[in-house]
Amino acid sequence: MAHRSSRSRLEEIVGFAALLASPALLFWVTSLPGDLPRGVVHGLPAALLVWAALCLERHLKRFARLKILGDSSYSLYLLHVLSMPALGMAWKHFGFGGAAGNATLMLLLFAGSVASSIVLYLWVEVPLTRALRRHLG
Repeated sequence: MAHRSSRSRLEEIVGFAALLASPALLFWVTSLPGDLPRGVVHGLPAALLVWAALCLERHLKRFARLKILGDSSYSLYLLHVLSMPALGMAWKHFGFGGAAGNATLMLLLFAGSVASSIVLYLWVEVPLTRALRRHLG
């Protein structure tokens, strides 16, 4: 039993460390010279973020309020395809760039996409689902 508890604690520590390291890795990779493949620039930090989520999955049950993120994930899937490229073009048009500008853009895109997907979920998806259930039985 003690082994399982120490393993669980180690998973939690590693998960939080990976969660914190993911944006730092993104910032570092975008600051490297040269034109790196997109899979490296965005894929490595994303993989680290997924790994963090897997490590923390068992521990996140304490954070029931985060359930909304999972519930709104389909809205995020639908929205990010349109909103992220548009915001990226606007960002570039206004001249924000470089490593710090790109990292800031990624954080803003992430936060904006998550926030807008929650709004879409609560204001559109939930009411439509309720109405369809009422009418279809």
